[in-house]
Amino acid sequence: MNKELKIELFDNLTIDLKIKSKDVNVNDVVLTKKEIIIGFNQIDRFVEDFIINQSNLILDKEYKFHNKDKTFNYILKILKHKKISKAHRMDRQALVQMKMNEMKYMDEITKYLLKINELKQQIEKLDEQYKQSAQVFQQKAQTELNKLKEQTYQHTQEEIAHIKKYALQDFFEEFLLVLNNLEVAANSGLNSTNSEVQAYTKGFAMLLNKIELILSNYNVTKITPLVGEIFDANVHQIFELQDADKQKDSILKVKSIGYKLHDRVIKPALVIVQK
Repeated sequence: MNKELKIELFDNLTIDLKIKSKDVNVNDVVLTKKEIIIGFNQIDRFVEDFIINQSNLILDKEYKFHNKDKTFNYILKILKHKKISKAHRMDRQALVQMKMNEMKYMDEITKYLLKINELKQQIEKLDEQYKQSAQVFQQKAQTELNKLKEQTYQHTQEEIAHIKKYALQDFFEEFLLVLNNLEVAANSGLNSTNSEVQAYTKGFAMLLNKIELILSNYNVTKITPLVGEIFDANVHQIFELQDADKQKDSILKVKSIGYKLHDRVIKPALVIVQK
């Protein structure tokens, strides 16, 4: 008598599966000796739920069932079942969580990139409006006011240049908080002892490189303190004071890097400093 299976999330299964639609225009799906990991969404979610929720499944037994609205009929046979270690289960759970986090971060980053493009278009529109206004002003200006016009023009240009230079500051201050969380997640994955997690995290690293390139295009640069250098209140912020028998006010540890927009600090580097 075959033993009943106790199948849990992240177990390895080998299955035969046939999915038949009641719609004659939809082709049948046939999977033979398909190897899957429960919880990784590698097959129809309804089939996964059926496997997890059934407590009396048996190897090599054929199971027939249908979905709630009876639009699909399923024929399932479990050929192999392999449970995994607790440590491996935790690694797979972490991998699934990382995928969920990636989707969340990608949604947020897409939103911010769209906002950048929107702000850029607004700046270009303002710039075009200013150019048009300047042309009308120049055409109507009287000769005796040319000197005053030039002074006013130069002053206005400086103000517009200053506004354009720092127009995205508030946005970048908020965006860098999200970016910092993404960097923490990526570094955690790269330092993992699990090869699956490390391989998956390489995608995070590529994404971070692309984001850094975009930031550099907008003159956002990193503030990267070195351990041992003297604390500079202009670009650093004290996270904690410690007594490590080092030079007074020297940096003992960097908690997080900072950022500048042009020459303005928008996020100081967070550091631990010698008392």
